Amino acid sequence: MYVNKHGLKGTIVKVNVKNIGYIRDWVVGAGDIHLVDSDGFVYEGKILCEDAVPYRYVKDRTKIPLKTQINYIQLFPCIPDGIDISKLIVNIGGQQTDFILQEKDYNDWKEEADVFTVNSNNYQNSDNNGFCNKTSNHIQDINQPSLPDFVIENLNYQMRQLKLAIYSRLNNELTSSECTKLENKISNMCYELKLDLEGKSKNSNHLDSYKKELNDIMENYENTLKSRKEKPSEKELIAKKIDELLELNPRDFELYIGELFKHLGYESKVTPYINDKGIDIIMYKDDVKYGVQCKRYKGSVGSPDIQTFIGALANAKADKGVFVTTGMFTFEAEKMAANHPIQLINRIDLAKLILEAINH
Repeated sequence: MYVNKHGLKGTIVKVNVKNIGYIRDWVVGAGDIHLVDSDGFVYEGKILCEDAVPYRYVKDRTKIPLKTQINYIQLFPCIPDGIDISKLIVNIGGQQTDFILQEKDYNDWKEEADVFTVNSNNYQNSDNNGFCNKTSNHIQDINQPSLPDFVIENLNYQMRQLKLAIYSRLNNELTSSECTKLENKISNMCYELKLDLEGKSKNSNHLDSYKKELNDIMENYENTLKSRKEKPSEKELIAKKIDELLELNPRDFELYIGELFKHLGYESKVTPYINDKGIDIIMYKDDVKYGVQCKRYKGSVGSPDIQTFIGALANAKADKGVFVTTGMFTFEAEKMAANHPIQLINRIDLAKLILEAINH
């Protein structure tokens, strides 16, 4: 209870207001805090006059710049004796927020002090006007509110952008340069989010959940990325396998291709290495006879090889032909094969067949 030199009485609320970064300029005034009793009646406060305030007070409307704070006292002169205050109504950045005061907390407050302390600085102060400010830790600090809706929307947007960037890094086909750029972008986005979260109210209802979600997202991303970098991709393994095939002698290469087509559902038999008459493998599938030519080669297969293969297919009475190489085919070779029932399998196609056989 406050009693001034003229004998006027009133209940005071000591307020600490911080603009922690949600709004560029926060204007606060005398009517931004109301008390509500257990019957639902609202009590409006008044700012104490300057000579009764031992520290800075708020005028009718006071601007609080970004990253600054002020203390002030608000007087409630019209609260009758015996009235129980159940909650505070606080206008924070244009948004009304209720702070419920439990009955036990209120009774404890009444036994401890005659002063509401909304933001406790854990000190006692007595001035020449004869009133004493005692602290109470039972009322929720008004500078620790729930996050405003637009702040939550911004955090949700940042989270979505981070998840999208992580998905792109882990699932899209990227060059080495693109990978590096995207990884740097994800790192910067995460750091920016952490800075934003650190600048928010420490006891916000949403803060802990956002921090936990961010930590979980980044931990999963970093573990997945590390695992993929340590373990070669299937594409890298297949490219390595193609290079290994180049080290095989011609006969072993034919045997490997024969086994590959068996895994793909063909009945295949490698022909004798000597006098094979241009056909290395004979295969059957769905009553169709295939003749296969295998060429372990680093360069490009030309049209003369295709011309020879066409004759070999006719001699073997094959329905279709398959020409497999670890190299590529020239345009003339592809054009000639297109006019005959011949499937050309180059280095890239062979890698895809190996992958298909692995997953078969």
